[in-house]
Amino acid sequence: MKHSVSVRMILMLLKNVSGTGINTQAICDAVGLTSKTLEDPETRIPFDCMENIWKEVALKTKDNDFGLHLGESIHDYPGGNIVLSVMLNCPTVGEALNKFCCYHNLMSDAIQPKLDVKDKLAYLSWETANPRLKPSRHISEALLSIFKTILKQLTENSFSPVEVHFKHASPQDIREHKRIFQAPLLFNQIKDELVIEKRHLEKPIFLADPQLLEALERYALNLIHKIYLPNSWADKVICLLGKGMQGEKPSVESIASKLAVSVRSLQKKLSREGTTFQQLLDYSRKEMAIQFLKNPEMTLCDIAFMLGFSEQSAFNHAFKRWTGKTPKQYLQKGKNSRE
Repeated sequence: MKHSVSVRMILMLLKNVSGTGINTQAICDAVGLTSKTLEDPETRIPFDCMENIWKEVALKTKDNDFGLHLGESIHDYPGGNIVLSVMLNCPTVGEALNKFCCYHNLMSDAIQPKLDVKDKLAYLSWETANPRLKPSRHISEALLSIFKTILKQLTENSFSPVEVHFKHASPQDIREHKRIFQAPLLFNQIKDELVIEKRHLEKPIFLADPQLLEALERYALNLIHKIYLPNSWADKVICLLGKGMQGEKPSVESIASKLAVSVRSLQKKLSREGTTFQQLLDYSRKEMAIQFLKNPEMTLCDIAFMLGFSEQSAFNHAFKRWTGKTPKQYLQKGKNSRE
């Protein structure tokens, strides 16, 4: 499938453009984007069309830091963005960033966020799905600005990066960069990324709702299935995981063997679909755990065994990471809501 972008992201971009006084209809006409296309928020458009819109904006805007300012405005649109809604209901900031990486394809599959943790620091970066894609400086700065805005929202404005790295050379005027990021800025770097203190990842998210998160994730996965067709490699893996989770944890090697591909090939196929084997395994275990918990005849020890955990305490720890609650707390909340 050709790399694409959600029309919702285009609408957000055009709304910001219109706020600067630029004629957005002229931009749409220049790139061949019709009003009919924009009327359906579930539509996808080719990523190169998005790039052409950015080029038109760069030619017409008097704002040399338009990308940075677009990133600042993303907090105005959380209700209409399923990915941000999922993040706001995760138990911790770290889990929210993992979900961001997992579901980012719903916004654009040309850009793939990455979160790497090393010692006391974490690195939130991104890479293109195709090495030939080379986003402009404004797109790169918009992405980093979006990262910063999201993290500020998740941490209730208590976040500030350790450093900000840019692949491109330093613009002549970086006053807006300093104002927005409030951290040391390094240009001509290997990749675009925010350097974060690891402790921020452990911060609980205020008012996160695990039951709402469950519903939002189901909706997000349904959207992904509609976009990438039901015969995706992720679907094949999930199907096999469900069948193989009978008292043991299926390995990536066993699943790859059943699909008649190498482990490396399977991992690449899943990466192109915006996910990983571990994310699919966690998702499958979580879904099965929630279903098992509804069965009063199954003990927590039984569930831990069925899902391939070596002991109940390991299952309890994993379940709390998935939902923000222990299995007992999850059951009690469900009981209280029914009463």
